Amino acid sequence: MFAEMRLIQVDISEKAVDVPELDHPGAKGSLRSIWFSMVITEQASLNVTILFAITHCISIYQTQGRPEVLYQLKEETIASINRALKDPDLAISDQIIGAVARMAAYEAGFAEDAKQYHIHMKGLTKMVELRGGLECLGLDGVLARMLLFVDLNAAFLLRTKLYFPHANAPLGHPVGES
Repeated sequence: MFAEMRLIQVDISEKAVDVPELDHPGAKGSLRSIWFSMVITEQASLNVTILFAITHCISIYQTQGRPEVLYQLKEETIASINRALKDPDLAISDQIIGAVARMAAYEAGFAEDAKQYHIHMKGLTKMVELRGGLECLGLDGVLARMLLFVDLNAAFLLRTKLYFPHANAPLGHPVGES
């Protein structure tokens, strides 16, 4: 557990920087204050955060790493998401929607092809629809802005379509405008 907490600390300190597109207008630090408080409440969210942190450390510090560890962690992360999706109380919760969004972002940034990204995004759009739309997501609009941020950045990186093309972030703060 200590190693997991250290990886989350790395993720928070090195990756959870102030992102105007995710923060409330006039406020900073939503990733650190709102998102990471939620991450530790559910296994799938925690797993995807650890997966990101390990991959980030390997890429930043240019270590060889052990690919089998990443593959195993990725499999466990996907399995934990799939287990949560079978639980009606968790399936469309903020935690699992956030975990799927982070998994889509992971695939967009680190996968060798975009197939898995599209699978996650198709599932994500269905989850958001079942919740009643982006405006019905929690975390004071941070989760909706995070989904739009992932969608916009991945579409640019992968040169693909937007999954939420006509959406604006809650609180009148469209993604991409600061």
